[in-house]
Amino acid sequence: MKGINRYTKLAMFGILGMVVVGLLAGCNNPSNVSQGDYSIIQGRVAADEADPTLNKSATGDKDTAVILARVTADGSLETVSSETVHTDVNGHFTLRTKIENEPHLVVVATRGSAEWRAVVSGTVEHKHTTYVAPLTRETTVETDVYLRMKMYDQLEAMTYADIQNRIDADVAAHAYGDAMAVSQLASAIESELKVEHELFFASESDALIGAITQAKSEAQAELDQKLYESGTEASASGSHRTFVRNYLRAYSDAGIDISNYARSRAMAFSAMIQSTGSMNTNLRFDYLQALAEFRAEVMTRAVEARFATLETSDSVEADLAAMETELNASIDAATSLAEIRSAFNTYHSSVIDLLRLTLDVDEAMMADIQGEIEGENGLRAALSESLALSISTEAIIEAYQDYYTAIESRVLSRTSLGVGTDANLMADIFIIADTTV
Repeated sequence: MKGINRYTKLAMFGILGMVVVGLLAGCNNPSNVSQGDYSIIQGRVAADEADPTLNKSATGDKDTAVILARVTADGSLETVSSETVHTDVNGHFTLRTKIENEPHLVVVATRGSAEWRAVVSGTVEHKHTTYVAPLTRETTVETDVYLRMKMYDQLEAMTYADIQNRIDADVAAHAYGDAMAVSQLASAIESELKVEHELFFASESDALIGAITQAKSEAQAELDQKLYESGTEASASGSHRTFVRNYLRAYSDAGIDISNYARSRAMAFSAMIQSTGSMNTNLRFDYLQALAEFRAEVMTRAVEARFATLETSDSVEADLAAMETELNASIDAATSLAEIRSAFNTYHSSVIDLLRLTLDVDEAMMADIQGEIEGENGLRAALSESLALSISTEAIIEAYQDYYTAIESRVLSRTSLGVGTDANLMADIFIIADTTV
């Protein structure tokens, strides 16, 4: 990023200064809280300030004071819980508040000089229990990024789920307690979400935007409860995979095709590469790696959806599943952006080979199409030149749209399938599985 953005300007105030903890004097036994006319929030603290690698499914902490707060207009936190509670020996707590029908409250846990936070994604209701994800360094960084984006961001479709889906334990390990890193993450995520906003929401009704944000928040609330109940890393991982699919369903249910969303992820990834240049090297790589993992999930879902429209055998489904596994493993094992590019390149080649065999397309013709796209002076090289000159979200989107139109033209003009369903499908898969990183 060039210059100082609006988030960085406030970095000097620090993260902890945003939190109001003046009511931490009381103490209650969480197991004895009566629901009555209160909204109930249950959670657990699962953090150890000595270990930055802990994630949302880590083991609990005890003797930690916990309050519930709402975000005020200036980004500070106002306590709304009826009392301060302390965690039990397993790190569990139960809070109650007179507040109801309000989403995105914030749980704040304090022990000594350490503090953790997490957003309550579900809407609290009287005589109803809402769950918050286990409090860790990861949830704390996610919450701090959320607070900064809510203070300054005007993207209507932004939710806490968007942030949680882009920050993992590795990213949080670099950003915890670092106000500058939190500011940079907030700015980067905003730049990424602007791509989606321009493509999908700029001309849409408030009702449609509200439906998508509500669906994403519900997916996040479901994940939070499963993480709270989770006892193993494997179950937590499975819960997150379910969350990602529910997150994507929020778009498809609103009429945004998975293929179009996959295209947007390529654009967003390019925007991130440009906007994260000032980040700490390790933070930047871990953040881009997390985004690559999400892009891979979207890409593989979209490719599977397109192959599903063909009359394919079980072996094709098995091949696609194996390709997905290899792509995810390669991204996870990557230690550089070049290795992430290589992982996507391998996936792309495998998908195109499978597509050629499935549609029984001439191998030489397919090679010619790939050469026109991937060759030294091909379409992708022209895209790279355009992106190097693109300094705005709109310019990045325009460069990709021109690139995708050119791919469609090449495929439809060169294929012997004619301008029919299979030809259009081939062009779509070429675009969805494109490896631009």
